Amino acid sequence: MVMSEFDEGRRAFASFRVLNGEDSHSERDQLFRNMAKLFSFVSDRCDDEQVVQYDEALCLLAELVEVEARAHVAKILAPLQRAPGTVVVKLANDDIEVARPLLEFSNVLSDDDLIDIIEKQSEAHRAAIAGRALVTERVSEAVVEHGDASSVIKLVRNANAEIGRTALEKLVERASHDAAIAEDLRNRAEIDWKSLRGEIDSVADRVMETLGEVDGRFDPVTAGKVNAVVYKRMRNRAGFNAQEWKVAYNQVRALTDRK
Repeated sequence: MVMSEFDEGRRAFASFRVLNGEDSHSERDQLFRNMAKLFSFVSDRCDDEQVVQYDEALCLLAELVEVEARAHVAKILAPLQRAPGTVVVKLANDDIEVARPLLEFSNVLSDDDLIDIIEKQSEAHRAAIAGRALVTERVSEAVVEHGDASSVIKLVRNANAEIGRTALEKLVERASHDAAIAEDLRNRAEIDWKSLRGEIDSVADRVMETLGEVDGRFDPVTAGKVNAVVYKRMRNRAGFNAQEWKVAYNQVRALTDRK
């Protein structure tokens, strides 16, 4: 069975007339599928020059085939440890129904490739990347910087996503007005919340300062009520112990005294 599929792929691989647009869409689609299937059978035995030849041919065909064929080939290439790099990047930048398996599973995509996609493609692309089996600190930072709620929440929920200091500070900022992000941050055991106390205190300061700018007649009674809400929400979201949050709360209350 494998040999018949292999031979079918080889016969299709030899039919390069389609690269010149000399036959139907269905034949081009079939050639594209068969060539990708053939490569999946022999990828571990191809030398670098042969991989380049596959890459060039698949890239040419990708321009000539329908989205269903591109999606089919993306699924074939996604799990391969070695795959033609240019066509993988090309398909990973395609419509999300084509790109998703590559964004989720392909080890051929470098951090630079993923960051470029995060910056230029859709929120659906970012969400797919956020759920990868391994997300490095650089890629996580790009998701936090450019992503909307869906991709950022997916990233925070991904235990295999590495979240560095810069990304974490941005997440704390976003958590101040997004309860879902805040709740998921609490569930990440590796975060050293004590080291972030200054950043979280600064978020509280900005909240109070913004309220003061909105209404210069911010009276002490209203200020006290708002302080209590800010305190409770921040305490519940970040999970500091009572003594640490008492200090932070007193700093927030001091803002009222200055008004």
